Amino acid sequence: MQTLTRRQLGLGGAAALAAAASSTLLQPAAGTTMRLGLGAMKPTSLRIGAILPTSPWDAELPRRLVAGLREALAAPGWLSAEIVERDVEGGIVGIQQAGSELLAEDVDVLLAVTNPLAADRVVIDASDAAVPLLVSTFGAMTARGLGRPEVPAVVHGLHMADAGAALGAWTVRHNGPRVGVLARDREAMFDLLSEFGRGVTSAGGTLVTVEVVHEVGQVADALDRMHAAGIDTLHLEVGGIDAPTYLDVVTSSAVAGLPRTAGPSAGDAGATSCASWGSGQDPAHQLGVETGSLLTAAVRRGRGRVAPMAGLSFTTDRGTVSIDPRTGVSSGPVFLSGSADVVAVPPGAHGSLVQPVTGVLSEYGCF
Repeated sequence: MQTLTRRQLGLGGAAALAAAASSTLLQPAAGTTMRLGLGAMKPTSLRIGAILPTSPWDAELPRRLVAGLREALAAPGWLSAEIVERDVEGGIVGIQQAGSELLAEDVDVLLAVTNPLAADRVVIDASDAAVPLLVSTFGAMTARGLGRPEVPAVVHGLHMADAGAALGAWTVRHNGPRVGVLARDREAMFDLLSEFGRGVTSAGGTLVTVEVVHEVGQVADALDRMHAAGIDTLHLEVGGIDAPTYLDVVTSSAVAGLPRTAGPSAGDAGATSCASWGSGQDPAHQLGVETGSLLTAAVRRGRGRVAPMAGLSFTTDRGTVSIDPRTGVSSGPVFLSGSADVVAVPPGAHGSLVQPVTGVLSEYGCF
Protein backbone atom coordinates (compact mmCIF):
# COMPACT_ATOMS: atom_id res chain seq x y z
CA MET A 1 0.00 0.00 0.00
CA GLN A 2 1.35 3.45 -0.93
CA THR A 3 2.26 5.75 1.96
CA LEU A 4 1.45 9.40 1.36
CA THR A 5 3.16 12.31 3.09
CA ARG A 6 1.17 15.05 4.77
CA ARG A 7 2.04 17.44 1.97
CA GLN A 8 0.86 14.98 -0.69
CA LEU A 9 -2.39 14.66 1.18
CA GLY A 10 -2.58 18.45 1.45
CA LEU A 11 -3.11 18.07 5.18
CA GLY A 12 -1.27 18.75 8.41
CA GLY A 13 -0.68 15.87 10.76
CA ALA A 14 -3.89 16.38 12.73
CA ALA A 15 -5.97 16.95 9.64
CA ALA A 16 -4.65 13.70 8.19
CA LEU A 17 -5.78 11.95 11.35
CA ALA A 18 -9.18 13.58 11.09
CA ALA A 19 -9.48 12.43 7.47
CA ALA A 20 -8.50 8.92 8.46
CA ALA A 21 -11.26 8.96 11.08
CA SER A 22 -13.76 8.64 8.26
CA SER A 23 -12.31 5.23 7.34
CA THR A 24 -13.40 1.99 8.99
CA LEU A 25 -10.09 1.86 10.88
CA LEU A 26 -11.08 4.76 13.14
CA GLN A 27 -14.84 4.37 13.24
CA PRO A 28 -16.30 4.12 16.75
CA ALA A 29 -17.57 0.73 17.85
CA ALA A 30 -21.26 0.05 17.59
CA GLY A 31 -23.28 1.85 20.18
CA THR A 32 -20.65 4.54 20.84
CA THR A 33 -20.33 8.10 19.61
CA MET A 34 -17.30 10.07 18.43
CA ARG A 35 -17.14 13.72 19.45
CA LEU A 36 -16.26 15.97 16.55
CA GLY A 37 -13.99 18.99 16.60
CA LEU A 38 -10.58 19.48 18.12
CA GLY A 39 -11.35 17.16 21.01
CA ALA A 40 -11.68 14.26 18.58
CA MET A 41 -8.25 14.97 17.11
CA LYS A 42 -6.07 15.00 20.22
CA PRO A 43 -3.21 15.31 20.00
CA THR A 44 -3.25 17.67 17.08
CA SER A 45 0.27 17.63 15.65
CA LEU A 46 2.12 20.51 14.05
CA ARG A 47 5.57 20.21 12.50
CA ILE A 48 7.31 23.60 12.32
CA GLY A 49 10.45 24.26 10.32
CA ALA A 50 12.21 27.16 12.06
CA ILE A 51 14.90 29.26 10.33
CA LEU A 52 16.87 30.94 13.13
CA PRO A 53 19.53 33.45 12.05
CA THR A 54 22.11 34.04 14.76
CA SER A 55 22.44 37.55 16.13
CA PRO A 56 25.90 39.16 16.03
CA TRP A 57 24.98 40.98 19.27
CA ASP A 58 23.15 38.32 21.26
CA ALA A 59 24.08 34.67 20.74
CA GLU A 60 21.24 33.44 22.98
CA LEU A 61 18.51 35.39 21.21
CA PRO A 62 17.23 32.46 19.06
CA ARG A 63 17.11 30.17 22.10
CA ARG A 64 15.01 32.63 24.10
CA LEU A 65 12.67 33.07 21.17
CA VAL A 66 12.22 29.31 20.75
CA ALA A 67 11.55 28.99 24.48
CA GLY A 68 8.70 31.49 24.15
CA LEU A 69 7.41 29.67 21.07
CA ARG A 70 7.32 26.33 22.91
CA GLU A 71 5.58 27.95 25.87
CA ALA A 72 2.74 29.27 23.69
CA LEU A 73 2.37 26.05 21.71
CA ALA A 74 2.10 23.99 24.90
CA ALA A 75 -0.60 26.20 26.40
CA PRO A 76 -3.72 24.93 24.55
CA GLY A 77 -3.25 21.29 25.62
CA TRP A 78 -4.63 19.85 22.38
CA LEU A 79 -1.62 20.84 20.28
CA SER A 80 1.45 18.63 19.97
CA ALA A 81 4.18 20.60 18.22
CA GLU A 82 7.55 19.55 16.86
CA ILE A 83 10.06 22.28 16.01
CA VAL A 84 12.77 21.40 13.51
CA GLU A 85 15.43 24.10 13.92
CA ARG A 86 18.09 25.39 11.55
CA ASP A 87 20.59 27.93 12.89
CA VAL A 88 21.82 30.28 10.16
CA GLU A 89 25.02 32.33 10.01
CA GLY A 90 25.22 32.99 6.27
CA GLY A 91 22.84 35.93 5.83
CA ILE A 92 20.16 35.74 3.14
CA VAL A 93 21.91 32.92 1.28
CA GLY A 94 21.99 30.86 4.46
CA ILE A 95 18.34 31.70 5.15
CA GLN A 96 17.28 30.42 1.73
CA GLN A 97 19.37 27.25 2.10
CA ALA A 98 17.89 26.53 5.52
CA GLY A 99 14.40 27.02 4.13
CA SER A 100 15.03 24.52 1.32
CA GLU A 101 16.34 21.94 3.79
CA LEU A 102 13.35 22.34 6.10
CA LEU A 103 10.82 22.15 3.27
CA ALA A 104 12.37 18.81 2.31
CA GLU A 105 11.53 17.53 5.80
CA ASP A 106 7.77 17.64 5.24
CA VAL A 107 7.00 20.49 7.63
CA ASP A 108 3.47 21.84 8.00
CA VAL A 109 4.57 25.48 8.26
CA LEU A 110 7.83 27.32 7.68
CA LEU A 111 8.88 29.94 10.23
CA ALA A 112 11.60 32.45 9.31
CA VAL A 113 12.83 34.64 12.16
CA THR A 114 14.18 37.48 10.06
CA ASN A 115 13.11 40.73 8.47
CA PRO A 116 10.75 40.50 5.47
CA LEU A 117 13.39 41.64 2.99
CA ALA A 118 15.73 38.81 3.92
CA ALA A 119 12.85 36.32 3.57
CA ASP A 120 11.97 37.22 -0.01
CA ARG A 121 13.93 34.33 -1.46
CA VAL A 122 12.15 31.86 0.82
CA VAL A 123 8.71 32.93 -0.42
CA ILE A 124 9.06 31.22 -3.80
CA ASP A 125 10.30 27.95 -2.34
CA ALA A 126 7.52 27.85 0.24
CA SER A 127 4.93 28.61 -2.43
CA ASP A 128 6.22 25.86 -4.71
CA ALA A 129 6.06 23.40 -1.79
CA ALA A 130 2.53 24.54 -0.84
CA VAL A 131 3.72 25.25 2.71
CA PRO A 132 2.54 28.39 4.59
CA LEU A 133 5.31 30.83 5.49
CA LEU A 134 5.36 32.94 8.65
CA VAL A 135 8.03 35.62 9.03
CA SER A 136 8.58 36.69 12.64
CA THR A 137 10.56 39.87 13.11
CA PHE A 138 11.38 42.37 15.81
CA GLY A 139 10.11 45.00 13.41
CA ALA A 140 13.09 47.34 13.14
CA MET A 141 12.33 47.47 9.42
CA THR A 142 9.24 49.24 8.11
CA ALA A 143 6.45 46.70 7.94
CA ARG A 144 5.87 45.39 4.43
CA GLY A 145 4.15 42.52 2.71
CA LEU A 146 6.08 39.76 0.98
CA GLY A 147 5.22 40.92 -2.52
CA ARG A 148 3.26 37.92 -3.80
CA PRO A 149 -0.40 38.02 -2.77
CA GLU A 150 -1.00 34.51 -4.07
CA VAL A 151 1.51 33.08 -1.56
CA PRO A 152 0.13 32.16 1.90
CA ALA A 153 2.84 34.17 3.68
CA VAL A 154 2.41 36.63 6.53
CA VAL A 155 4.67 38.89 8.60
CA HIS A 156 4.32 39.36 12.35
CA GLY A 157 6.62 41.29 14.62
CA LEU A 158 7.02 43.52 17.63
CA HIS A 159 6.47 46.67 15.56
CA MET A 160 9.61 48.54 16.59
CA ALA A 161 9.35 50.83 13.56
CA ASP A 162 5.72 51.60 14.42
CA ALA A 163 6.79 52.37 17.98
CA GLY A 164 9.40 54.78 16.62
CA ALA A 165 6.79 56.64 14.56
CA ALA A 166 4.44 56.82 17.55
CA LEU A 167 7.23 58.15 19.77
CA GLY A 168 8.20 60.80 17.21
CA ALA A 169 4.69 62.25 17.22
CA TRP A 170 4.47 62.03 21.02
CA THR A 171 7.80 63.86 21.34
CA VAL A 172 6.62 66.88 19.36
CA ARG A 173 3.31 67.11 21.22
CA HIS A 174 4.93 66.92 24.67
CA ASN A 175 8.47 68.25 24.33
CA GLY A 176 8.43 70.75 21.47
CA PRO A 177 8.81 70.85 17.69
CA ARG A 178 12.60 71.08 17.31
CA VAL A 179 14.04 67.59 17.67
CA GLY A 180 17.66 66.43 17.52
CA VAL A 181 18.66 62.79 17.00
CA LEU A 182 21.84 61.06 18.13
CA ALA A 183 22.22 57.56 16.69
CA ARG A 184 24.90 54.95 16.65
CA ASP A 185 25.74 53.71 13.15
CA ARG A 186 24.36 50.25 13.88
CA GLU A 187 20.88 51.50 14.77
CA ALA A 188 20.98 53.93 11.83
CA MET A 189 21.07 50.98 9.40
CA PHE A 190 17.50 50.07 10.24
CA ASP A 191 14.32 52.06 9.61
CA LEU A 192 14.10 53.26 13.21
CA LEU A 193 15.35 56.77 12.45
CA SER A 194 13.21 57.29 9.37
CA GLU A 195 10.09 56.10 11.17
CA PHE A 196 10.83 58.31 14.19
CA GLY A 197 11.28 61.21 11.78
CA ARG A 198 7.99 60.37 10.07
CA GLY A 199 6.28 60.63 13.43
CA VAL A 200 7.95 63.97 14.15
CA THR A 201 6.87 65.55 10.87
CA SER A 202 3.36 64.08 11.12
CA ALA A 203 2.88 66.11 14.31
CA GLY A 204 4.26 69.31 12.76
CA GLY A 205 7.79 69.03 14.15
CA THR A 206 11.21 69.18 12.51
CA LEU A 207 14.32 67.04 12.75
CA VAL A 208 16.71 69.94 13.26
CA THR A 209 19.81 67.76 13.25
CA VAL A 210 20.62 64.06 12.96
CA GLU A 211 24.04 62.97 14.19
CA VAL A 212 25.19 59.42 13.40
CA VAL A 213 28.29 58.41 15.37
CA HIS A 214 30.60 55.43 15.00
CA GLU A 215 32.26 55.51 18.41
CA VAL A 216 31.77 57.09 21.81
CA GLY A 217 34.60 59.59 21.20
CA GLN A 218 32.40 61.38 18.64
CA VAL A 219 29.43 61.87 20.95
CA ALA A 220 30.52 65.02 22.83
CA ASP A 221 31.13 67.06 19.68
CA ALA A 222 27.82 65.88 18.19
CA LEU A 223 25.94 66.97 21.31
CA ASP A 224 27.65 70.38 21.23
CA ARG A 225 26.39 70.88 17.67
CA MET A 226 22.87 69.93 18.77
CA HIS A 227 23.01 72.42 21.61
CA ALA A 228 24.10 75.15 19.20
CA ALA A 229 21.21 74.29 16.87
CA GLY A 230 18.70 75.02 19.64
CA ILE A 231 16.83 71.73 19.90
CA ASP A 232 13.87 71.28 22.25
CA THR A 233 14.41 67.58 22.86
CA LEU A 234 17.03 64.90 22.24
CA HIS A 235 16.21 61.48 20.81
CA LEU A 236 18.71 58.61 21.23
CA GLU A 237 19.04 55.48 19.12
CA VAL A 238 21.85 53.55 20.77
CA GLY A 239 21.96 50.03 22.14
CA GLY A 240 24.10 47.09 23.10
CA ILE A 241 26.46 46.46 25.97
CA ASP A 242 28.24 49.79 25.50
CA ALA A 243 25.05 51.90 25.58
CA PRO A 244 25.74 53.00 29.21
CA THR A 245 29.02 54.56 28.04
CA TYR A 246 27.14 56.66 25.48
CA LEU A 247 24.58 57.67 28.09
CA ASP A 248 27.30 58.81 30.49
CA VAL A 249 28.48 61.32 27.88
CA VAL A 250 24.92 62.50 27.22
CA THR A 251 24.13 63.11 30.90
CA SER A 252 27.25 65.23 31.37
CA SER A 253 26.80 67.31 28.20
CA ALA A 254 25.32 70.73 27.45
CA VAL A 255 21.98 69.12 26.48
CA ALA A 256 21.71 67.08 29.68
CA GLY A 257 18.85 69.20 30.95
CA LEU A 258 16.67 68.78 27.87
CA PRO A 259 13.85 66.23 27.71
CA ARG A 260 15.03 62.93 26.18
CA THR A 261 13.37 60.16 24.25
CA ALA A 262 15.06 56.93 23.24
CA GLY A 263 14.62 53.67 21.41
CA PRO A 264 13.74 50.76 23.71
CA SER A 265 17.21 49.19 23.42
CA ALA A 266 18.98 52.24 24.86
CA GLY A 267 18.17 51.38 28.46
CA ASP A 268 17.99 55.08 29.33
CA ALA A 269 16.02 55.42 32.56
CA GLY A 270 15.86 59.19 32.08
CA ALA A 271 14.22 59.00 28.66
CA THR A 272 10.71 58.29 27.44
CA SER A 273 10.54 55.35 25.06
CA CYS A 274 7.85 53.42 23.24
CA ALA A 275 7.63 49.68 22.58
CA SER A 276 5.25 46.74 22.43
CA TRP A 277 6.80 45.12 25.49
CA GLY A 278 7.07 46.34 29.06
CA SER A 279 10.05 47.25 31.18
CA GLY A 280 11.99 44.17 32.23
CA GLN A 281 10.37 41.91 29.63
CA ASP A 282 12.51 40.04 27.14
CA PRO A 283 11.40 41.01 23.60
CA ALA A 284 12.83 37.78 22.16
CA HIS A 285 10.72 35.68 24.50
CA GLN A 286 7.66 37.81 23.78
CA LEU A 287 8.12 37.47 20.02
CA GLY A 288 8.32 33.70 20.47
CA VAL A 289 5.14 33.64 22.55
CA GLU A 290 3.24 35.80 20.07
CA THR A 291 4.46 33.68 17.15
CA GLY A 292 3.21 30.56 18.92
CA SER A 293 -0.11 32.23 19.70
CA LEU A 294 -0.58 33.11 16.04
CA LEU A 295 0.20 29.56 14.90
CA THR A 296 -2.18 28.16 17.52
CA ALA A 297 -4.94 30.48 16.32
CA ALA A 298 -4.31 29.39 12.72
CA VAL A 299 -4.52 25.70 13.63
CA ARG A 300 -7.65 26.33 15.67
CA ARG A 301 -9.24 28.17 12.74
CA GLY A 302 -8.27 25.31 10.41
CA ARG A 303 -9.57 22.68 12.86
CA GLY A 304 -6.28 20.81 12.91
CA ARG A 305 -4.47 22.15 9.88
CA VAL A 306 -2.74 25.51 9.37
CA ALA A 307 -5.46 27.82 8.06
CA PRO A 308 -4.55 30.99 6.15
CA MET A 309 -3.21 33.50 8.65
CA ALA A 310 -4.08 36.67 6.70
CA GLY A 311 -7.12 38.28 8.29
CA LEU A 312 -6.58 36.44 11.58
CA SER A 313 -6.61 38.17 14.97
CA PHE A 314 -5.17 36.72 18.15
CA THR A 315 -4.82 37.76 21.77
CA THR A 316 -1.49 38.60 23.40
CA ASP A 317 -0.39 40.02 26.74
CA ARG A 318 -0.33 43.47 25.12
CA GLY A 319 -3.82 43.12 23.60
CA THR A 320 -5.19 42.11 20.23
CA VAL A 321 -2.87 41.71 17.26
CA SER A 322 -4.39 41.50 13.76
CA ILE A 323 -3.05 40.33 10.40
CA ASP A 324 -4.15 42.61 7.58
CA PRO A 325 -6.07 40.47 5.05
CA ARG A 326 -4.70 42.54 2.16
CA THR A 327 -1.00 42.88 3.03
CA GLY A 328 -0.49 39.92 5.35
CA VAL A 329 1.28 42.21 7.84
CA SER A 330 0.40 42.35 11.53
CA SER A 331 -0.43 45.42 13.57
CA GLY A 332 -0.85 45.75 17.30
CA PRO A 333 -0.66 48.20 20.18
CA VAL A 334 2.52 49.93 21.33
CA PHE A 335 2.94 51.62 24.70
CA LEU A 336 4.88 54.32 26.46
CA SER A 337 7.61 52.80 28.59
CA GLY A 338 6.59 51.86 32.09
CA SER A 339 2.88 52.44 31.48
CA ALA A 340 -0.20 50.88 29.96
CA ASP A 341 -0.84 53.95 27.81
CA VAL A 342 -1.33 53.01 24.16
CA VAL A 343 0.35 55.49 21.81
CA ALA A 344 -1.22 56.10 18.41
CA VAL A 345 0.89 55.22 15.37
CA PRO A 346 0.68 57.92 12.67
CA PRO A 347 -1.03 56.60 9.53
CA GLY A 348 1.31 55.66 6.71
CA ALA A 349 2.10 53.01 4.14
CA HIS A 350 1.99 50.20 6.68
CA GLY A 351 2.50 46.86 4.99
CA SER A 352 2.55 48.19 1.43
CA LEU A 353 6.24 49.00 0.89
CA VAL A 354 8.08 46.92 -1.69
CA GLN A 355 11.52 48.48 -1.12
CA PRO A 356 13.35 49.18 2.15
CA VAL A 357 13.54 52.67 3.55
CA THR A 358 17.14 51.99 4.56
CA GLY A 359 17.51 48.25 4.45
CA VAL A 360 19.51 45.59 6.22
CA LEU A 361 19.72 42.26 4.44
CA SER A 362 22.63 40.20 5.64
CA GLU A 363 24.02 39.40 9.07
CA TYR A 364 21.55 41.74 10.76
CA GLY A 365 18.56 39.99 9.22
CA CYS A 366 17.19 38.66 12.50
CA PHE A 367 15.86 42.10 13.34
